Parts: sequence; C-alpha cells; structure tokens
Amino acid sequence: MMSLLRLLGASSLLALAAAGLGCAHGTVPTVDDGEDVDDGTRFAVGAGPSAGLAAALGRVGAAPDGGAAPTEDGPAAWSDVPACSDATQYVYVLSAEGEIHRFWPPTLTFERVGRPSCLPEGAAMFSMAVDRHARAFALAQDQIVYQVDLATGACEPTAVDRSTAGLAFRHFGMAYVADPTSPDGETLFVREAWVGTSTWGFGGAPDPGTRRLATLDPRTGRLALRGTGEGVDADLTGTGDGKLYGFFVSGEVGQIDVATGALATRFDLGGLQVEGGWAVAAWGGDLWVFSSVLGETTRAHRFHPSTGQIDLVSDQAGFEVVGAGVSTCAPTAASEPEPVEPPS
Repeated sequence: MMSLLRLLGASSLLALAAAGLGCAHGTVPTVDDGEDVDDGTRFAVGAGPSAGLAAALGRVGAAPDGGAAPTEDGPAAWSDVPACSDATQYVYVLSAEGEIHRFWPPTLTFERVGRPSCLPEGAAMFSMAVDRHARAFALAQDQIVYQVDLATGACEPTAVDRSTAGLAFRHFGMAYVADPTSPDGETLFVREAWVGTSTWGFGGAPDPGTRRLATLDPRTGRLALRGTGEGVDADLTGTGDGKLYGFFVSGEVGQIDVATGALATRFDLGGLQVEGGWAVAAWGGDLWVFSSVLGETTRAHRFHPSTGQIDLVSDQAGFEVVGAGVSTCAPTAASEPEPVEPPS
C-alpha cells in the first residue's frame, strides 16, 4: 500500500505523464510482442541464487516448463496454467514504480523479476496479490487491476466493477486465501482503503476507523461484500490454511475474519513507522512485514504471531515496496521443512 505522502509524489509524476511526457493517465499500453530483447521492462533471465528457476521460467513470450504460452491477447487462459509450480513458493513484492521483485525468506534475498509492460507509465501502484498459478494481480492509481503472468511477463488489465452493491472501492489491499469451497481452491479478498481521502484528513468526513471486506472474482471483476471490521487502511496477506492477515498503517498487524471482516486479533509492532509504502506476506508461519520511511529504502521485519516477537531482518531492498503477494501454495507453518536454497 502507499501512504498519502508517497502518493502525492507519485501524483506529480503522473501529471507529467498526462502532459505528454509518458503514457496518459488511465490509458493502457498494449503488450509488445516484438523481438525478445531485454529493454528493462521485460521479465529477463537473471543471475543469482534463483537463476535456475528464472531460466526455467524463460523470457516474455516463452512458456514455463509444463505451462502455456501467453496468447496475443495477454496471459494464458486460466485452465492452461499449472498450480503450485516452483514460482509460487516465493514472496513477490511490488515497487512504487511498478517493478516486481521476488523475495526468498530463508536467505533474505531480493531478485528483480521485471516491470510488466501494460502497467501505466508514471502511475502509482497500491497493492498486489498472487494466486496458485503464479499470476499476480496489481492495483494501480488508475483504479484498474492488472493481471500479470509471473512466468512470462504477459500482462493485461482486468475488469473490476467497483460499484457493485454500492461498493465504491477506489483503492484496496488484496490477498488470496485458501478456500475449499471455491472451484479454484482459493478466493481473492479485498479490503477497502481510504488512502488520499478522509483517512488522512482529506475529503471532509472523519475516518470511522472501520473498513469493508469483500471478495473479488478476477474473471468478472465482481465484488461481494463479506462485512465490516475495525481498523484503518491495511495491506493483506493470506495463507494456505485459510487465514487472512492485515498490516495496518497504524503500525499493527491482525487476523481478519474472512466471513465477517471483523478484526479477530491485533498485535502492536512496537512503534514501527509507516511513512512511505507498506506491505505484508505470510510465509512459513510468520508474517514478513515491509515498511519504509520517506527517503529510505524498505526494511523487512519478521513477525512471529505465536510469540509476538518482531525482528528486523533486512534493510537492503534498495527500493520502496508498496505491495506484496504470496500464493496459498507457499509454506504455512514453521514446523514445515524450510529449504535454504530457492526452488530450482
């Protein structure tokens, strides 16, 4: 998620883009299917600890092992992408500039994946979720959710109906949660955010201190209200055992009831400051909390829900994280074997 102070800076960049120095606000560039050349925006094979996985995933326009290549119209069809591939074991983070990186918790390493070509140039990014098929869904400042194939970089906008049943969700945190009642085995949850409006003293009405929780069908863009719960703006993360957590701009984390939207538990993070972007991902039974203060790189903390302990584990991201996504295929308990090296 993005704070108001960071949003104001991003809005200035967007104004320049609208003036002709980039893509106009609200427009969606088409996916370039030309020669396979790494121009800084494509998903490229990289070096480093996960180079084997990157090589297996391939470049834009190529299909990962056992997967399906993107069509001319965008990412591969839903039914053509295998579930729980090696790519779904990572935590993925989204930078304010729309760059996607993957984070491997056992070694605390970040690796750049690329910048999807369909994301609006200069537009601020707000949140991201990742499904069981290594597809990311990223919310941009133009209030459009973009679907990105993390294996190939293929990218396209989705249709999100934010007016269904009176749900005017301009901005929101989002995450997939395992759901045995869903044909997909998981459900995408979204929780409204007031960033840039009355949450921060703008827009007239005072912040009620509650937010609505809904499910979102990324195929149709339809929202379905689950309920309302306490707490200010939050980035979301879900697990393979059906839990939904939020990292709140107030410097707290808590578990959210997926049936009602109520805040079931709440933990204070000991004065953790959130001035820039913030995000959270559940992995291995812990919550990996990303936050930044203005002018500094994102720091990663590891929070242990079982003990309430929080530890600074990395201040070497080198960029500002505004969203994070982890699939419901990722490890859910600390008792599970924790591999030292990334999957290959």
